[in-house]
Amino acid sequence: MLQVFILLSILFSVICSIILVKIFKTKKHLIVKPSFWFLLFFHVQIQWSSTIYGLEVFQKLEQPYLFFALTQVLPLLFCFIVQKTYINTAKNIYSKLYQTNKIIPEKDYKFLISLIFVLSVVIVGLFLLNTPLKKTGLFQIFNGSDALESTIAREESLKNAPAIVRYTYVFFNKVLAIIAVVIITRRLYKNFKNKQWRNFALKLMLILFIAIMSSLSGARSHGIYVLLSSVITILFLVNFEVPLLTIVISVLVLLLVPVSLQLNKFHRNFSLENILLTYDEILLKRSIRIPMETGLTWLDYVQRHGIWGINGVSFLKPFTGDNYVNVANYMMNQSNDRLSVDSGLMNTSFIFSYYSYMGYFAFILYPFLFILLDISLKVTRKLNIRLLLPATVLLCLSCINLVNTEYHTILLSYGYLTGLVFLSIMNKRMSKRSLNNRSF
Repeated sequence: MLQVFILLSILFSVICSIILVKIFKTKKHLIVKPSFWFLLFFHVQIQWSSTIYGLEVFQKLEQPYLFFALTQVLPLLFCFIVQKTYINTAKNIYSKLYQTNKIIPEKDYKFLISLIFVLSVVIVGLFLLNTPLKKTGLFQIFNGSDALESTIAREESLKNAPAIVRYTYVFFNKVLAIIAVVIITRRLYKNFKNKQWRNFALKLMLILFIAIMSSLSGARSHGIYVLLSSVITILFLVNFEVPLLTIVISVLVLLLVPVSLQLNKFHRNFSLENILLTYDEILLKRSIRIPMETGLTWLDYVQRHGIWGINGVSFLKPFTGDNYVNVANYMMNQSNDRLSVDSGLMNTSFIFSYYSYMGYFAFILYPFLFILLDISLKVTRKLNIRLLLPATVLLCLSCINLVNTEYHTILLSYGYLTGLVFLSIMNKRMSKRSLNNRSF
């Protein structure tokens, strides 16, 4: 039975890989779909991870084939769905994106960049007024006596902050910073092509500064997503016609920032051995193993104790009252008896959490929720051409987070809806000066 489980996992993972490679080569218009980016990262971080660690999955779970259905069958289903829905809309956006990317003057972004700058100064200022720089999680990573200090500082600097500080800082991280970096990266790419190295260096430092401001709380993932938005923007600008080796090197360079933070957090010296060890922790453990492992832990619990029901769904808390259970916090405590931070969470993909809440009924929801991710394309295609690339990158990056968080969370807290609303407001202002004197 084990051999069959492993062989089936390999087969399904390989088939999905072949389909995704084919999409990149022959159906590039699909890359503008937010659902495609969730599928791509789920395939790499969870599907292949569940295949690589198939022995552990089979031995740990009472019903390993349920995990197989969630991590192998669903991605294959999504591979077919992504090629059948919103095709004409995706083609329209894709064609407009590459027709207009090269003819938009940088001055057309002056108002938007100015507004983002003002809002960012106010938001970061509020954050630092609530949490002095020396008490932020980022400061403690470099100056704390141990890793626990930076962890506690991260929790206290954001999760225990007033609501207005929390929500505005999240808006800065997930919306303003991403839009700004997309616009700056367009200019960075032009500087590189024209060999304007001084301007290139200035733009690069500005992007790094934004990443640092996004990481003030000590959450390194915020800075990583800001830098990732720059990489994705460049990939869109070159129509994804770039050698795989170049992408791999870019990712390794991108990870230099979190690697440095990790070394400082655990007070390791910058030796080659420690750098390689930290790359291993970030790439193989945090990026590949942990997203799958958290889902495995959630599923193992419900197979032993039963599903949580609606009492575990956070957005239904007003209706469940005292019966509500913070499942992510509960699972963290279950997996770590020595947990020192009360607000610690073991978040997982909605694929695992929704099954933990609803059982087999969740399988009916998954295809509809996957298709629903692309309804934003109806809004995106009507935006002014200046906003098309920022909107596309923002929405795709937002959906990547579904690999390790819940569906309803990305709508409100990861820039999906808030980003659409902000860009729609900006659209009314910028459309007055559209290149074609109209939106499409």
